[in-house]
Amino acid sequence: NYANLDLEAGVMDMATSQMTPDWAKGVEGFGMHMWKYPMSNFDPSVNEGKPFFSSDFVTQRQFRDLDLYSECFQILGMDQHGAVFIPTDEKHRLWFGLERSGPREYSERDRLMLKLAQPHLENARRLAVARQKVRDELLITPETFASVYSPREAEIAHWLTEGKTNIEISLVRT
Repeated sequence: NYANLDLEAGVMDMATSQMTPDWAKGVEGFGMHMWKYPMSNFDPSVNEGKPFFSSDFVTQRQFRDLDLYSECFQILGMDQHGAVFIPTDEKHRLWFGLERSGPREYSERDRLMLKLAQPHLENARRLAVARQKVRDELLITPETFASVYSPREAEIAHWLTEGKTNIEISLVRT
């Protein structure tokens, strides 16, 4: 799961790779209870900003006794929660949540993998922000490249600035 909290507006954008019919209900439950628990309160100082799991704070039994569990995680079919903080600006807090169902808890290897991925996720966010800034400030069209490239090369250069893959570009004609 992905969550981006806008501290000024008090709004949180969330997305998931596992959409369920009860997603909205589970997210509402999360919103009602998230501030009570260090594992879900969007505080970047939790675990010194390093990746963590619910088992760092409570046992599996204690986790299942929480209102956060019954009104969010259980509804969404998630038994274990992990999170990795991605540093942003002072106005936002960005997290990736990793949820599991079933008896297998997160391991130290899982923690190490998240710790290794964290700086790359931070860099990807920084690049996405820079890309968006350029796109907002500069209208890039195929004509932008027309003085340097052939018409098809200019078109390809334009699609590259849009983040298209080679396969996508090969299928697109403007």
